[in-house]
Order: sequence, then structure tokens, then C-alpha cells
Amino acid sequence: MQPADVAVSAGVADKDRDALALPAQGVRLAPGEVTEVRWERAWPEAHLWSPDDPYLYRLTVQVKTPAGALLKEFRRRMGFRDFWIEGRDFVLNGKRIHLRGSNTNLPWAYCFTDPEYVRRIYGARKNLGYNLIQYWADASVEGMGGQSCALDWTLDLCDEIGFIAAAGNVSHLQDVKDEAAYANVVGAFTRRYGAHPSVCLWFVNPNTCWYNYGMHPANLDCVYEPTEGEPGFANRAMARVAEDTVRAHDPQQRPVFTYASGSFGPLYSAMQYMSLGLPIQEEADWPSYWAEVGPKPLMPVETDLKWMPHWQDFEAVERSWVDKSPIPVYYVEH
Repeated sequence: MQPADVAVSAGVADKDRDALALPAQGVRLAPGEVTEVRWERAWPEAHLWSPDDPYLYRLTVQVKTPAGALLKEFRRRMGFRDFWIEGRDFVLNGKRIHLRGSNTNLPWAYCFTDPEYVRRIYGARKNLGYNLIQYWADASVEGMGGQSCALDWTLDLCDEIGFIAAAGNVSHLQDVKDEAAYANVVGAFTRRYGAHPSVCLWFVNPNTCWYNYGMHPANLDCVYEPTEGEPGFANRAMARVAEDTVRAHDPQQRPVFTYASGSFGPLYSAMQYMSLGLPIQEEADWPSYWAEVGPKPLMPVETDLKWMPHWQDFEAVERSWVDKSPIPVYYVEH
């Protein structure tokens, strides 16, 4: 088979009108070759995407023969926005933003769920003032995206409704040991999901770099650093490789953090489960002490007003927290 010459062009539509045309680029492809085509152009008048104003455009990419015959056409919704960390703040489109959201550990559970039902759930979260949803995509080198079958359309919903998404990017620490394979899968995952304007943060390696004092509000000044022998310390080297790999494959250079790793990385991430016996003062210490001394953004990656196992803390009878009976009923009956 001989190499093929094609022309690749792109255009952006704003509802029913053409908003931006990008010139065709000639590309020569060998059989089986995969390549990237990039355009760079200033567009200062673009309508920016945000949770308060989730404005979307339509991108069309066409591949044609040198004679102009259409070979393939690709269309998708898209949005323009910029998100970064500045000191202790998250910044969206040049303005500080406070993230308020929830953790969705199992997005693939929606695979067999009516999308309109999920839309109603997300709408209810939006009405509660949420602007963030966190996804454990749970992709791995062995089965990239195998458990992320619902991630495409759930991120479409985030784009449309206006949710910032923090997405797990190939988040299995053991995969980092094979750096070449890991880099290939991270690249594929980032290309597949990174075009969503809702995806503003990546995270890697959940619960692998935690340390005991990392969950204490007094550590929010980021002065304390764990030492060798503490939980998670040995995993930090691989975690750095994982973070660096995601950054290397993301042209947007979105923030990347290691999930539930305390002060490790660009933000402070920790679990913040409140027990039934926790004094209100200690609960208040988390935001109040961080507001005084925290040098990094605070990201409670998992939180709950009361974690399910805590309902049995004051009961002598052993009871599994995965019991299917409704917890409020159990509470009233006992």
C-alpha cells in the first residue's frame, strides 16, 4: 500500500452561523499511521464556558482527498475556558472560583441507566449549588476505559448543564511501573476525554499516598511532611511519574493531583468524613484553619456529613454498613 495524501480542515459553528474557520492542512499518511493535526489561532471574542454559563459551540473536522472529495467528517460540541491554580485559589477564566461538589466513585454504574434520569439527578445537584463532580474513571493499562463506558455521555451532561469535572486519568498506581505502556494509555485517555470543557482537573492514584497526619486539620499549613515508613510514603516516586505523564500528554496543562495525598502536589487533598461523635469545633477547624494558614487550595476529595459506618459507632450489635435496609429506618428503630 502507498502513502495517502489528504487535506484536513476544521470549523467552529455558533448555533446556526459559522464563527471560526481554520485552513486546510495537507497531511501524508503511511498505511496504519496515526498523526496529530493542530491549529493555533487567537479568538479573543470567544464566548467562554463556565458552570454559570455553559456556552457550547459545534466543531466540525473534515478529511478530504486532494481533489476535494469528502472522506470523513467528525462533529462534536466544544467549549472554551481556562482553568488553573494560583496560590491557594482555583481560577476559572481569570476569576477565582470556589468548588462545591460531590464524588461519583462509580460512573460506570450509569451504563444501564436512563440518561434522562441521570440528567434529573445532576439537575438536582445543580439546584443545591454544586458546580463540581468528581469521577473515578478507573481506567487501567490492561483495560483502558473498560469501566468508563458511561463517562462519555456523563461528561456531555457536565458540558451542557455546567459542572466542572475532576476525572481520574488512568488511576491505577501499579500501571506506572511500565512507564511506556502507561504513557500510551494516558495519551489515549486524555485525547478521548480531554476535549470536554467540563474536565478542568485530572487526578491519579487514589488512596496510595495518604499518611495519618494528612487527615488532621492542623496539617493544613503544609509544614508537616511524612517520613519514610509512614503509609503512602514509598508510593510518592511513582505518583510523581504519574502526574508528570498526564501533564506531558495534556496540551491544556490542567492541574493534576494525587488523590487523598495531603499536602503532596499542587493542592491539599484529603478525606474528611465526619463521625457522629466529632465535636462541632473540630468540624469547623477544617475550613477555618485553612482560611488562616493554608498555602494551597483545599480539596476534600471525599466527604460526608455522616459516613455510613458511623451509624453503628454507638451500637453494641455488630452491623454491616453495606446492609441494604435504609439507614434512617435503622436509626429510628434503634
